[in-house]
Amino acid sequence: MRNGFTLLELLVVLTVVGLLAALAPPYLGKALLHFRAEGVADDLSAALMQAHDLAMARNRIVRVAIDETRRHWRVDNSYSDRLPEGVAIAGPQADILFYPDGSSTGGQVVVSAGDEAWSVAVELLTGGVRRRHASAY
Repeated sequence: MRNGFTLLELLVVLTVVGLLAALAPPYLGKALLHFRAEGVADDLSAALMQAHDLAMARNRIVRVAIDETRRHWRVDNSYSDRLPEGVAIAGPQADILFYPDGSSTGGQVVVSAGDEAWSVAVELLTGGVRRRHASAY
């Protein structure tokens, strides 16, 4: 019975580990973009739901503006953080308004990064917010 590993066995294991390490970065970069886009879509969905609730609670119209050029959105006068590098948003031409009765002007915002895209849609009659994974547009 022998103890330990031979030099050849160690070299084979190190070679396999080296190959895996060399192949991993492209996949990690894509995964990072996916999680960044998904995180932004989650944050935007939460902001839209908050605006919906705020309109009903305060009995007034609440405006959500999507600013593609400055790379953020705004609920009334509070700004979101800037989008992470590599993530873009494309929204409706007009602001999304939430009314005190729960309805809204509706609209759809697409959050994309690389070939990953998330759609965040606001229902016209109910003001409900839906987020779903979509292929890049």
